Amino acid sequence: MKNFYITTVCVILLSISSGCSLTNYHIDNSLTLENAAALTVKNTPNLCSYRGRAVVSLEEQQSISFSVLLNKKCNDDALINVLGALNNPLASIRYENKKLEVQTRSNQNSEDIKKIADKSIFHIISFFKTPQRVPNASSYTITFSNSSYIFTEKDGTKLYADDKFRLYKYVYGNITSEYLWDKDDNILKAITVTAPEGKVTVKFLNKTGWSSK
Repeated sequence: MKNFYITTVCVILLSISSGCSLTNYHIDNSLTLENAAALTVKNTPNLCSYRGRAVVSLEEQQSISFSVLLNKKCNDDALINVLGALNNPLASIRYENKKLEVQTRSNQNSEDIKKIADKSIFHIISFFKTPQRVPNASSYTITFSNSSYIFTEKDGTKLYADDKFRLYKYVYGNITSEYLWDKDDNILKAITVTAPEGKVTVKFLNKTGWSSK
């Protein structure tokens, strides 16, 4: 009866304001570290290669957004074709054996794109995979929030898993990477990497997002 009353109040309030959320998370805080870690390893999709469209957004002193065709391999080698107006190729960024090569169709844009590639894309290619790291019982402890299982390593590294035991957030020192999963399916919709230098978000635009399908 109490849950029904709360839900009814939320429905009434939603007609007046959007401030009431009906999101329910099912976090089992009775789980042992061993069981929670095992479920997280099992349920976090393994993704390391992507081929298709994406949008890259950079937030530093100013915000920049552009469309790309991304071909990223499991060994982190990647080819990124930057698209301009009417989806015409503007530049090609190749990352191979940890070296960066930029080719542009216009000398006017060459230096700007090289700076963007070197400062931002170069540093986030390694985040284009999941899981970044998985928890284990020997070196992690576990805590629970209303929406997450939080695994903390001795060095302070934190791994966050959602109520479906999918890793969605990693905190390494001053770098935070966040993975946006589809609510119902194991589809990765976006990755955001935040560091002192700025923030980079990559949205995956294939019909199935980024998944193992």
